[in-house]
Amino acid sequence: MVLRHSHCVSNHRSRQSSNGPPASKSNCDIALKKCTIRMPCGMALHDYRISCKQELYGLTKSCSEHCQLAIVSLATTAEGFEYLYCDCADNEYCKLIRRRTQSCDPRVKNNASHRKPCKNAEVFCKANDICNEAYEHYKYICKDAIRGIECSKRCNNSISILWRQKAGMDLRNCSCEKQDISCMKESENIMKLCYGLNDY
Repeated sequence: MVLRHSHCVSNHRSRQSSNGPPASKSNCDIALKKCTIRMPCGMALHDYRISCKQELYGLTKSCSEHCQLAIVSLATTAEGFEYLYCDCADNEYCKLIRRRTQSCDPRVKNNASHRKPCKNAEVFCKANDICNEAYEHYKYICKDAIRGIECSKRCNNSISILWRQKAGMDLRNCSCEKQDISCMKESENIMKLCYGLNDY
C-alpha cells in the first residue's frame, strides 16, 4: 500500500542555498505534485514512503536507519526538500504525519546523549576505505558550504553519499566538543545552507 499524503517532516525555515527551493514555503499539495512529476524526486519519494512506512503510520516512535537514509535521499533533490519542509497550513492530517515523523527531524536528534563525538565519528569513517573516500570528497566539494558561503547541488549530493555509508552515519548527528570551534561552525553552516536548519 502506498501512502498518498501531503505533509512535511518538520516546520523548518526555508533553505538558504542558491541551489535550493524558493525562499517561501510551498503548500504541501503543490510541493507533492512538483515532486511526483520529476523522476529523481519521484523515485526518492517512492523509496521514502516504503522505507518510512512504520513511521508514517505511527507504528513506531523511533526513526529507523532505512527511513533516515530515505529522507536524506529525498532532501537532496530540490523538489524533495521543498516537499519535506512544506507548509501544512490548516491540514490536520499533514500535521499528524509531521508529529509521527518527529523522531526523524535532525533537530530532535540533537540530544547529546544520543550522539557520538564528531572526532570519534570521523576516525570511525576514515578507518573504512569507502567511507574515507566519501568523506574526503565531501570535504573538497563542500568547502564553500563549510566556510559558510553556499551549498551547491554537488555538495548536497556528496553529503548524501557520505551519510549513506554505514561507517558515516554518525557524522550526520555527531557532537562537537565545546572548544572545537571549527567543528561547530562546519556543522552549523552545513545544516543552515544545505538543509535550512537555522536553529540547529
